[in-house]
Amino acid sequence: LLGEQAVDLLGHSMGGNVAMMYAGVRPERIHKLINLEGFGMGPTRPAQAPKRYAQWLDELRQYRRGELGLKPSLVSSHGFKDGPANRANHANCLKKLREGVDLAVEYGAPAVITFTGMRERDLSDATLEQNCVDCLKEAVPYAEKKGINLCLEHLNSRDSSHPMKGHPGYFGDDLARCVRIIERVGSPRLKLLFDIYHVQIMHGDVIRRMREIYDVIGHIRSEEHTSE
Repeated sequence: LLGEQAVDLLGHSMGGNVAMMYAGVRPERIHKLINLEGFGMGPTRPAQAPKRYAQWLDELRQYRRGELGLKPSLVSSHGFKDGPANRANHANCLKKLREGVDLAVEYGAPAVITFTGMRERDLSDATLEQNCVDCLKEAVPYAEKKGINLCLEHLNSRDSSHPMKGHPGYFGDDLARCVRIIERVGSPRLKLLFDIYHVQIMHGDVIRRMREIYDVIGHIRSEEHTSE
């Protein structure tokens, strides 16, 4: 944090814990503190720190060697704003998806996440959808070759209260549209990332919808949803 002016500091989950720790160490630098779902760290003594850090480093080494039996479920790629709905993003999307597939192979992950991107003011829904189909058709042969799924995520566009809760302007906010893109691409390696939180906000009736499109779902994510 640069300068001397107090700041508004926000953190989510582990980031919330880090924000709380910083606020405790430098309270004069904090104007407002927002902690989202950061439930605090377990009580420890300073003398425990060296052993805990050594254990953490050892576990990282074990993880890289595959000795812990843990594997990531998804690997990232391009950002949700920079998706293939805009043809100007195609080259970067293809590059990031290919890199994501290679990373998934290296670490034993079954899938790479992908997004539609945002609506464009001068483009129709049909054009935006076709752009997504064209890019993903170009991306899937490499995923097929490597045995990795690409999972297209549906996100809600309704909640504008916080950037972690909703994504106004996101093109893939309609579940049927995401499924149609997947079906048009026609690859067994392109699947849907079914996020219960976002589906509930946009459509509701989560269980019925999950059953109806179960064959195209490649990953299910469960998060807290409130009706307030």
